[in-house]
Amino acid sequence: MKTALGLNNLRGVLWLGRAGAMPLLLLACSTAVPTNAGSTVAAGTLSKYTLSVNDPDARLGSVERHFDVAVPWDYAPRGDNLSAVAEGGGGASYPLLIYFHGQYGYASYAQGFGTLGAKKGFITLAPQGLGDGFPFDLDTTWSVRAEGRTDVCDRVIPQWVMKSCRTVGRVSPCNWATCYDDVHYVKSLLVALVIAGVPIDPNRLYISGASNGGIFADYLASQLPGVFAAAVPWYGAFLRDYLAPANLTGTSLLSAHGLEDKVIPAGGGESSQHYYYVSQAAQLGAWAEANGCDAAATNVSTPFDGEGRPAMEHWCAEHQRCATGSVMICRFPKQAHGFWPSFAERLTWWFASKRALDGGAGTDAERRARLRARLE
Repeated sequence: MKTALGLNNLRGVLWLGRAGAMPLLLLACSTAVPTNAGSTVAAGTLSKYTLSVNDPDARLGSVERHFDVAVPWDYAPRGDNLSAVAEGGGGASYPLLIYFHGQYGYASYAQGFGTLGAKKGFITLAPQGLGDGFPFDLDTTWSVRAEGRTDVCDRVIPQWVMKSCRTVGRVSPCNWATCYDDVHYVKSLLVALVIAGVPIDPNRLYISGASNGGIFADYLASQLPGVFAAAVPWYGAFLRDYLAPANLTGTSLLSAHGLEDKVIPAGGGESSQHYYYVSQAAQLGAWAEANGCDAAATNVSTPFDGEGRPAMEHWCAEHQRCATGSVMICRFPKQAHGFWPSFAERLTWWFASKRALDGGAGTDAERRARLRARLE
């Protein structure tokens, strides 16, 4: 049985709770919080929760989604629930970093961020992707709405045909993900956390991901403009014709990519799996233009230069003098798809932690309320 959090205005009812918890029905305006059957949220260790979301497409109905959470050392949960106050912080708010695993991956892959967040003072949120409409299938994915399209790949038969896509009639050779609305899921999850009382700082929401998760991080930033202070995709890219520069203003970008990548080529074009991607140069250029940065990138140093050599040798360049945000790329000349250096989490946080949105006047609680209103 699972703890429940009912939200009336998210196209249906959402349920939020720790696996194994006793049920507790909450109203949208309630100050009550979900419980997790006596096991507290752990500092530095991912804890599992569930969220049942009604998809915007009524034909898909409700699906149970899973996500993991880890909190900093000074985070003080009230008993066994997500809502908390900061010890000695007078109700301080925390940055939130959301990590999206790659295809075939799991939320548990974000444990490195959970460990780092405990020391650095940020909350880690790791949603679980779906496969064929069921959580934890081997083929776990993030949808960028390529399902049913024929212009973003050069394939004869679908790589994967998901049950949800058959249900809604969006099957094409370019299918690789389910047809559930993952952007809606992330919006629903953020709103649920706000209602549960999780003290996230709405000015410091960050997203990262690898491979399919990196593609989704790019896509999510463009679909929710002005929500995230920074996006850090690892070997991710926009599909052809997906780049929407006008929606990228204000969100900083660090793109990390291997120059030997054939699955999502740094140079763009057709991949080894016959999908078409925007090049890193085009993506960085569009992001730089949207944020009023220099058109040309300048080589810059990071605290991790020289770490992991020779295999993880890399160099980074930044589009400087931005009107808003920051735009940077780190290239790994010797790496193909799927690499993960020992400093990946630290590089991600080093970049993201310097960025913050201007959420306007008021307290963090008032800014969280505005974030909720915007996402609902």
